[in-house]
Amino acid sequence: FVPTDVSDAGQMQALVEAAMARFGRIDVLYNNAGGSTMADGPVTTAPFDEFWNKMRVDLFGTWLGCHYVIPHMIAAGGGPV
Repeated sequence: FVPTDVSDAGQMQALVEAAMARFGRIDVLYNNAGGSTMADGPVTTAPFDEFWNKMRVDLFGTWLGCHYVIPHMIAAGGGPV
C-alpha cells in the first residue's frame, strides 16, 4: 500500500516508481479513484472549488495514471493499452 493523492503528479510518479521497484513490471492499470465530500450538491449550488476538485481527481488523476504507467506497459511488451 502506497498512500497517494492521484491528483498530484509527483505522488503518482513516486507510486509508479515504487511499483516498478517492487514488482519489476506493470501489466494492468486500474484507475479507480474518486469520491464525495460534504460540499457535493446540485450543480446549481455546488461551489466551483468542488467541481475543480472532482476534475483533478477523476479526470487528471486518471490521465496521470495513464501518463506514468503506459510507457512501462509498452516497454514490458504488453498490457491492455
